[in-house]
Amino acid sequence: IENCAFYRILGVGINIYRGGSDESTAGPYVDISHCTFEDVCNKGRGSAVRLVGPQVLTVRDCNFSNSGRAGKSIRLDETPWEKVVIANCNFWRSGGILSMTDNVVKGDMMEVEPAYVDPAKYDFRSVKGSALSGKGTGGSDIGIQETHNK
Repeated sequence: IENCAFYRILGVGINIYRGGSDESTAGPYVDISHCTFEDVCNKGRGSAVRLVGPQVLTVRDCNFSNSGRAGKSIRLDETPWEKVVIANCNFWRSGGILSMTDNVVKGDMMEVEPAYVDPAKYDFRSVKGSALSGKGTGGSDIGIQETHNK
């Protein structure tokens, strides 16, 4: 899930569930990057992103703003042997991370107010030169990226 904006969603923005106990079944493999969650799932015990049982998970360069305030922005239910990484995300007025192992944060986390290009027109890219510019993986911006149509 890459370069997506989630805006004013009452429920969970991303909900991935892997149940059962058969370890011979591989997956899911989840990569969530350069997404913006603005005003998503602010109900009690809610979360903007809920992930249960992913064997390989990366959440990176995402912006959580006013999301998961009454609960958590990211709610994980993972085991110690699963490969889970959360890196270079922003949590502005948001709920943070709930993890079963407390060993998932691998990169810098920020708490800065995002500045969007034009939220009235649903353009949630970061304003160039803002606090989220260049703070992502490899010097990219945190949140939605500029796309070029060819």
